[in-house]
Amino acid sequence: MKTKLLILISITFLFTTSLQAQTSEFWGMTSRGGAHNAGCIFKTDTSGQNQSVVYSWFKYDGNTPTYTRLCEAANGKLYGMTQSGGIMNYGVLFEFDPATNAYTVKVLFDKTNNGRVPYSSLIETADGKLYGMTRFGGTNDHGVIFSYETGSGVFTKLFEFDGTNGSRPSGSLVQAANGKMYGLTDEGGISNLGVLFEFDPATTTFTKKLDFDGANNGEHPLGSMIEAGNGKLYGTANRGGSNNEGVLFSYDPATDIYTKIRDFEAASGKNPRGLMQASNGKIYGMTKYGGAVDHGVLFEFDPATGTYVKKLDLDSNIGGQPSGSFIELPGGKLYGLTKIGGAFGGGTLVVYDTESGVLTNIMDFEDTAKGKNPLGSLTEATNGKLYGMTNRGGTAHNGTLFEFETGTNSFVKILDFNEPVNGSEPYGSLLQANNGKLYGVTETGGTALYGVLFAFDPFTSTYTKLLDFNWENGGTSTGNLIQADNGKLYGMASEGGANDYGVLFSYDLSTSTYTVILDFDGDNNGAYPYGSLLQANDGMLYGLVYEGGLNGVGVLYTYDPATDTYTKKLDFSEEDGRFPYGELIQAENGKLYGLTSSGGAHSSGVLFEFDPATDTYVRKVDFNQDDDDGRLPQGSLVEAQNGKLYGVTYRGGINSDGTLFEFDPATGIYTKKVDFESTATGADPYGSLLEGADGRLYGTTVAGGIYGNGALFAYDPVSNTITKTLDFDISNGNKPFGNLIRVSLVIDKVNEPPFAQDIRVYPVPSSGAVSLDLGTDYRNMQINVRTADGRLVNSYGTPTDEHITLNIEGSAGIYFIEIISPEEKAVYKVVKQ
Repeated sequence: MKTKLLILISITFLFTTSLQAQTSEFWGMTSRGGAHNAGCIFKTDTSGQNQSVVYSWFKYDGNTPTYTRLCEAANGKLYGMTQSGGIMNYGVLFEFDPATNAYTVKVLFDKTNNGRVPYSSLIETADGKLYGMTRFGGTNDHGVIFSYETGSGVFTKLFEFDGTNGSRPSGSLVQAANGKMYGLTDEGGISNLGVLFEFDPATTTFTKKLDFDGANNGEHPLGSMIEAGNGKLYGTANRGGSNNEGVLFSYDPATDIYTKIRDFEAASGKNPRGLMQASNGKIYGMTKYGGAVDHGVLFEFDPATGTYVKKLDLDSNIGGQPSGSFIELPGGKLYGLTKIGGAFGGGTLVVYDTESGVLTNIMDFEDTAKGKNPLGSLTEATNGKLYGMTNRGGTAHNGTLFEFETGTNSFVKILDFNEPVNGSEPYGSLLQANNGKLYGVTETGGTALYGVLFAFDPFTSTYTKLLDFNWENGGTSTGNLIQADNGKLYGMASEGGANDYGVLFSYDLSTSTYTVILDFDGDNNGAYPYGSLLQANDGMLYGLVYEGGLNGVGVLYTYDPATDTYTKKLDFSEEDGRFPYGELIQAENGKLYGLTSSGGAHSSGVLFEFDPATDTYVRKVDFNQDDDDGRLPQGSLVEAQNGKLYGVTYRGGINSDGTLFEFDPATGIYTKKVDFESTATGADPYGSLLEGADGRLYGTTVAGGIYGNGALFAYDPVSNTITKTLDFDISNGNKPFGNLIRVSLVIDKVNEPPFAQDIRVYPVPSSGAVSLDLGTDYRNMQINVRTADGRLVNSYGTPTDEHITLNIEGSAGIYFIEIISPEEKAVYKVVKQ
C-alpha cells in the first residue's frame, strides 16, 4: 500500500511540475512604446523569444497643439496635430471620433522621414486626402508638405523645404478654385523672411511665388491665407511693412499679383494672425498685440471698398493675444479663441456679432478643469458642436481637446493630452508576490502625475492601480518593489516626501495600506533613491541612495522592519565610488555586492563588497573607460550558478555602447566578456541580468537593435557568446530600463491539505533563502526540496523549530518545497532568482 501511494504521489508531482515548467515565462516592462507610447508589460518564453505585449499603459499621446485647428473629414471624424509628443517628441497626427470619443494616434512624426513639429492644421481637398505641413523636419530640417489618406492610413511626404524655397511653415494650406494649394513659410527665401508658394497636388509641383522682404511686403507670415469670394487670396505677415508691425495683403493666383493692402501699427493693432470671410462679404481678423492695452484688436476689412476698420480693442476681461481665426455660425455670429485673459487668465471663448459689433466673452478657460492658452481656432462639426484645443492646462498640463455647444454655452473637456491616469513610463522591474500577482511602480502618470503603484494579475491580465503617488507620499519612483518575510511590499520613491528627496515606503497587501516609513533628508540619510531594496539573510532591508549623506554622493543603509529602525551604514565618496543607481545582492558567501555609477580611481564607477557581519566596505573593481572596460554601471549584479557575479555597464567598451562583465568573488578577478555593438546586440544596457534555466544570462538594452529602441539579449557564460533575441520596435516596447523576471502562471500552493492551512512560505521569488512558518505541529513534519523535474535537492528531516530558513542550492529556477505530515503532503512552489 505504501508503494502504491508513493508511486501515485510521484506521478502526481511530476505531472504538476511538468505543467508548471511549461508555464514559466520571462516578463518585463518598457518605459516607452506599446500601443500608446506610455510603456508596456511584455512577456517572452524562457529563451527570450516569442514576445507578446500583455498590457500597454494608456495616454492621449500628443502635447501642446500650437497654431492649429481640427479638420473634419468626409468620414465624420476630426483630425488634428500636436507640435510635440510621440516617440521622438516631434508631434503626432491623430484622429478623434466625436460619435465615440475614440482618440487614435495615426502618425508619429520622426524628423527625417515625415517631418517634425507641426505648427499648422490639416485640410481635406477634392481628392479626399488630408494635406498638411510640419515646421521642421525632412532631409534639410526646414519642414515638409505631406498627405494622409484617412481610409488606408497612408502617409506620404510630398515635398521638402530647403531654405531657399522657404523654411518653417507655420500656417495651413488653402486649396484655391484652380485646384492648387497655397501657403506661407515663416522663414527662408532670398531674404530669409519667408515666402508665399504654390503646390499642385496633382503633379506635386512646388513653385515659389513671392519672397517676403520686410519693409515693402512684410516678413515672417505666421498665419494662413483664405480664398475670398473674388477669387483672391488674403493673408497677413506678422512683421514688416512700413511700421514693422505686420501687413495685410492679397494675392491673385490668376495674375500672380501680390498687393500690400495695409501696414499695421500699434494703435490699430499689430502682429496680425488669422483671417476669415463672413457671409456679409467682409473679412474679419484679430491681431495678437496692439490696441489700447496691447492685447490685440478685432478688425474688419471690406474687399469691395478696400476699407479697414478697427472694430474694438481686446482686453484682459474679454480676452487677448489671439492666434487663430474666427468661424461663422448661422445667424452671422463669429466664434473665436483668445490666449490670455478672462476670469482665470488662461484665455476665453468669444462670440462677435457682426451686426451689432458686440464681442462677448462666453467662457473662461480654467487651467486644469478646461485647459488654458488656446493658440488655434474652432471647428464646427456636422453634429453642430464646436471643437477646439488648448495649448496648455488640463491634468497633464499639455493641453486639452474640448467640445462646446453654442445653444446652451455648455463646455465639455473631452480629453487631456498626454494624460496617463493609470500611470505611465515604468523604469523599474516587476515583482511576483506570493499571491501570484505582479507588482510595480511607474515614474509618471496617475492623478497627480508622480507615478502609481500597481498590480497586474498574469492569470486574468487584469491591471489595477493601487496608489497614486502625490509628492507628499513620494513621487517619480524608478526602482523595483520587494516582498519581505512579513509579507509586505517595500520600495523607495525617488523624489517627493517631506523634504523632496524621496521616501522609503511599505505597502500591506492584506490591508491595502501604504505607509511612508522614512523621508530622506539629504545630508543625513541620503537623497534621491533610484534603486531597490534587498532583504538579506539577517532579515534587514539594505538599500542604496543616489545622493546625499556626509559627502553628498550617496549612502548605504539598513532598515529593520521588525523594529522600524533606519541605520546609515556607509557614506559613499569620490574615492570609494559615488552615485549608486541599482540595488545590492547577497552572494553565496554572505557578503553584499553592488555598483556605483561614478567615482573610484577613474571616475567611471566601482564594483564594491560590503560585509553585513562586520560593516566592512571594500572597493573591488575600478571601472576604467581608458582601458575599454566599460563605465557608468547603472544596474545591479547577479550571481550565476558558477558562483561568479555578472553585470553590465551603461557606456564604455570598444564601441562605447556598454559592456558585459564577470567578477569572481573568490579570486577578485574582473573580466570584460562582451562589448555591446548597437545594431547587432543592442546598446546601453541599463538594468540587471537574469539567469535562465538554460544557464544563459538574459538582459535588455535601452538603445540599439535594428530600430534603435533597445533589444533583448542572451549571454552564454560557457561559450562566451551573446545573442540578440528580440528587437524593440515601439509597438512591442521601447527603452526597457528594468530587469526581466521569471514568472510562473501557476499558484504557489500546488497542494495544501487542511493540516497546512497556517503554514507560510516566503519570500517568493527568493534569492535562495526561503523562510517557513510551520506552526506548533512542526515536530511531526519532514521537509524536502525538489527541482521542477522532481529531482531531490535536499531533505531536511524533522524541523527543530516552528520557524526555519532553507537555503535552496542550485541555479535560478522553479523549486518545490514538500512539507510532509504522517498522513498528508503539502507542496509549495518557490522561484529562485
